[in-house]
Amino acid sequence: VSPLLGGNVNAQFIVGILLDLGSCEEIKRNYNKAFYWYLKAANQGHIDAQYNLGLMYEIAEGVEQNYTEALNWYLKVANQGDIQTQYKVGKMYFHGDDGIEKNEKEALYWFMKLI
Repeated sequence: VSPLLGGNVNAQFIVGILLDLGSCEEIKRNYNKAFYWYLKAANQGHIDAQYNLGLMYEIAEGVEQNYTEALNWYLKVANQGDIQTQYKVGKMYFHGDDGIEKNEKEALYWFMKLI
């Protein structure tokens, strides 16, 4: 990857997308590298990169499945006001996904944000 990317968070996210999707013949899908670039952008507050890291942990794409880690990333996004992620967090607490303790009070908190 070009050193011109430097610290540009949006460029880091786009590189992650391209590697995640393997978007063309010249760019092969590489979940490990996609994770690296998402993490770099997410640690700088990029909300879409944070969401994608949560998704990678949730569906075991390039990393070992870890619902707790997925929830941690989703919470970062939900706390920034993303309603779809707030719903997802509420569902995770309501159902008590693997590694996530069922917590109806916490689920209610997130669902109430959507009303």
